[in-house]
Amino acid sequence: KTQIVEADDYFHNIEVGKYLYSAALLPQAYQECFDAPAQFLFQGDSVVVSNVFDTEEEVLRYETLARLKNVKLVSLIVERRHENPDVHGIGDEAIAKMAIGFPIKL
Repeated sequence: KTQIVEADDYFHNIEVGKYLYSAALLPQAYQECFDAPAQFLFQGDSVVVSNVFDTEEEVLRYETLARLKNVKLVSLIVERRHENPDVHGIGDEAIAKMAIGFPIKL
């Protein structure tokens, strides 16, 4: 069985049927997004994590988890090649700051 998790899942409010993003809750969202794959791997499931990782350290957490669970980690970099608006409302300045810290230049 394959499980898909992403930090954005934390902001989907099923009760009201809306996506309610809050930058203040990002630490909890990212922690839950890390904890869930660990549990799924323990159950023997495969896991896809769909997240924005803007530092090497964020990816290393998942690499360490994969080694501990003796599973293969595949990392994909996806470029934004569209002009759709940012659904999180973080703005161009924040995106530019994330790009500065990203170790791989595309």
